[in-house]
Amino acid sequence: MQPLPALAGDTWSQVSSVSEDGDIIVAASGHGSSSNAVFWDAQGAVHSLAEVLTDAGIDFAGSQLTRIDGAPNARVLWGTAQGADGPQVWVVRLP
Repeated sequence: MQPLPALAGDTWSQVSSVSEDGDIIVAASGHGSSSNAVFWDAQGAVHSLAEVLTDAGIDFAGSQLTRIDGAPNARVLWGTAQGADGPQVWVVRLP
């Protein structure tokens, strides 16, 4: 068994999906009622999905990715976000 840490500053995490090969685990990490979409890589390191996608040039225009789920091949991810106009849904297709 390998513990899966929350993001720095968060107090909880909740797994929502695991890739077929077990290398990618997607989840939410948060504190109180606030949450962020995250994933763990094969080494067990936790990553903020928003930070990774922002680094890749994707602009979320002030939305906070709050929940994440994914297809078994980990190539399609979807979830919910909180934006200035209220709740939103999103989908990302990875190459």
